[in-house]
Amino acid sequence: MTEELQRIKEYHTTHSAFAKAMNIKIVDLDKGCAKTIMELKSQHKNSMGITHGGAIFAIVDTTLGAAATAYGTFAVTAAANISYIKPATKGPLTAEAREISKTRKLGTYEVKVYDGDNSLIAVAQATMYRKDKPYPPVEK
Repeated sequence: MTEELQRIKEYHTTHSAFAKAMNIKIVDLDKGCAKTIMELKSQHKNSMGITHGGAIFAIVDTTLGAAATAYGTFAVTAAANISYIKPATKGPLTAEAREISKTRKLGTYEVKVYDGDNSLIAVAQATMYRKDKPYPPVEK
C-alpha cells in the first residue's frame, strides 16, 4: 500500500465514528478497490437473531466509500442497490468492493459480502459521486 493510500486508510479509521460504532475496519485499500471486515456483535442482530440488513448495508457503504475516496477526493453514495442472498449468522463479515466504471464525477462499484464461512450473503451495486475536494481534507 502506498503512503498516500495508508494516509487515506488512517483517516477513515480515525474519523469515521459510524464505522467504529459498527465495528468495521478497512483491511485492504487501493484505488477503486477496498476490503473491510466487521466483527459481529449482539448490536448487529435483528429480532430473529440474524444479522440485520442495515448492518450488512453499513459494511457495503463503508467499503464503497473507502474504494471511491482512495483516489484522494471526496466521494458520496448517490445510489445503491443490494440483494441479500442468505442470512448472515456467523461472522466476521467481509466486504470487497471493486470499481466497474469511473468518470470524472461518477464511479460504479460492485460489492460482495461474505460471512464467517466465506459464503456469499449479499451483492450490491452503487454509484458514487466524486466531489472536487481533496480527501483526506488538507489540514489548515
